[in-house]
Parts: sequence; structure tokens; C-alpha cells
Amino acid sequence: MSESEVATSDVVWPCPFAVGETFESDVTFDAAGIRSFATLVGDTNPLHHDEAFARQSRFGRLIACGAQTSSIMIGRTANIVTQRTASLGLDLYYRFRRAVLADEPMHIRWTVASVTPKPSHKGYIVGFEGEMVNSAGEVAVSASAKSLVFEGHI
Repeated sequence: MSESEVATSDVVWPCPFAVGETFESDVTFDAAGIRSFATLVGDTNPLHHDEAFARQSRFGRLIACGAQTSSIMIGRTANIVTQRTASLGLDLYYRFRRAVLADEPMHIRWTVASVTPKPSHKGYIVGFEGEMVNSAGEVAVSASAKSLVFEGHI
């Protein structure tokens, strides 16, 4: 049995993800969405609500809150994973490196970094590395995540 397969009680199940595989998408956070999301999660920082205040800041306009950028990133990952197989998230880590400005086009890229058989759960632990990058190629958010993937239903 290779590392890309795991033995279940009566079958060998190949992992639906391969190390090096990438998933990409684009997103832009508009001012109304930034305000709405920040309100929803209780983030009252004026950089997410008050355009006059934000214009006077080092950013020059509203910025998305970290909860919003990280939610979009992990939501995109969950969508990719659950289109292929059952999954449970295990671990998430984010590093906020630059502000994400209102109306700034962003590119999200997730890469499969590791696939580890987990026979006790008849599945795999899949590790992902992700980035949210602006149009200048500057990384705004870096991330890592681990998910347990398995055949069938949760």
C-alpha cells in the first residue's frame, strides 16, 4: 500500500488530494461588505466602519477585518474539500501581514502541503498552506490548515 492509500475494513481508499495541488480564487471586499461583516462579528474598529476616519489613517480607506479575510479563506478551503469528500477541520493558523483595502482585488491560493494516512479514522490528515495576495503580489494573509478527510459521510 502506498502513502496515498489507506486501508479501511475491506477496501483501499485513495486520498482525493495530492501534495502540490493548488486551488485558487479571487475576491474583492467592498466597503458595504466590510462594514456589514465587522458589525456581524462585533468588531467596532473605526477602520472597518468610518470612511472619514479610515481616509485619515495610514491605509487611506476602509480595511477588511481579520475575521473577514480569514473566514473567506477557510470557507474557500472547506468548499474545495467537501466537493470531493467528507471532512472535518482540525487546525487553523493565520498571520495578518498587510491590510486588505476596500475594493482591492485579492487572489487566494491554497496548496496541499502534506497528506498523512490516518488509519484509525480510515482517512487522511491533509495539510494546506494558503495566501491572500494583492495585485502587486504582496501577501496580506498567510495561513495553514489541517483537515481530516474520509470516505462517506460525517
